[in-house]
Amino acid sequence: MNHEHQVTPPTLGGLAFCSYVYGALTSYDNSLDDFRARSNGRPELEQPEERFALISWLNQWGCRLPNAHHALLADRLGSWYKEHRPLLPDHDRRLQTMSDSELAVFAPVFSALVGLGESLPENGAKTKFRSTAASKTLFALQPYAFVAWDRPIRTRLGLGESGEDYVRFLIRVREDLIRLAEEARTHDLELAELPQLFGREQSTPADLVNRFYWVTLTRKLQPPSSELLERWANWSRQWNRRVDTQYG
Repeated sequence: MNHEHQVTPPTLGGLAFCSYVYGALTSYDNSLDDFRARSNGRPELEQPEERFALISWLNQWGCRLPNAHHALLADRLGSWYKEHRPLLPDHDRRLQTMSDSELAVFAPVFSALVGLGESLPENGAKTKFRSTAASKTLFALQPYAFVAWDRPIRTRLGLGESGEDYVRFLIRVREDLIRLAEEARTHDLELAELPQLFGREQSTPADLVNRFYWVTLTRKLQPPSSELLERWANWSRQWNRRVDTQYG
């Protein structure tokens, strides 16, 4: 797929708006925080309980993995993790610092993860462990380097579901992060400060970009223009001055 639509890249203002809307529209933050608390922020899949916790969280994030598949899927996750853990980035690696060649390593890792959902029928139904679940799994394991996606995001960006397409998405987000870091520096800010400034200390900068794409592409909500924001701010300032005059 190469039919990419024109998509506006995130700015600091757009990122802040989308992070706020994302938190207001969903309960995803709560389930993610709970999952991370169970694993002290660094899930490892050697232990069965960690794998079942991951599957439970994936369901809370909309993957719809049938209960009848959990045990077998947990076993497959364990085997996948044992084989591919050496290829995953260290927890302190940041997506914006990784080269194209470093990211290319993750294409087969991603593809192998997607393959875990094959041949798991139950009464004619198939598990939904596919491209979206694979991206969320990688994000759960290393949220500084990986980003979740879903079908509307892939479609709007002209991407397919392969490991190579996921790497293309990571490259795009990497470039977004580099631009955002440059914009942040014009305000004497660092990229790493943004989650706290947006009221999401538990998030990563890469996750903030995911929120931007989820709000603008999946939910089709666009950040308001700077002119509209200034108009709203003026209304608020005028009203607050009136209240202060009357009741201050």
